[in-house]
Amino acid sequence: MQILDEIVSFIEGVKSVVDIPNMIKEAISNGVKVGVEKAKPVLIKVMLIAELTLAGIVLIGLGMGTYLESVISTPGVGFALAGMILIAASLIYAGMNKN
Repeated sequence: MQILDEIVSFIEGVKSVVDIPNMIKEAISNGVKVGVEKAKPVLIKVMLIAELTLAGIVLIGLGMGTYLESVISTPGVGFALAGMILIAASLIYAGMNKN
C-alpha cells in the first residue's frame, strides 16, 4: 500500500505543476482559431459567389415573370409560373446532386 500511496502523491504533485484541463482547453481553442483563420478567405469567397448567384436568379425570375405576365395578360400569373419553374429547376438540380 505504501507504493500505491507514493504513486498517488506523485500523480497529485504532477497535477499541481501541470494544468492538464487548461492545456487541453488552450489546444482546442487555438486549433479552432487557426482553422477559422485559414477558412475565412474561402468562406468569404463562397458567400460572395452564393450571394451574386442568388441575386442573378432573383433578377432572372423577375424578368421571366414580367415577360410571362405580359404574354398571358393576367396579373400575377407570370410570377407564379416563373417561381414554379425555378423551384422545379432547383429540385431537379438537388436530385441530380444527392450524393
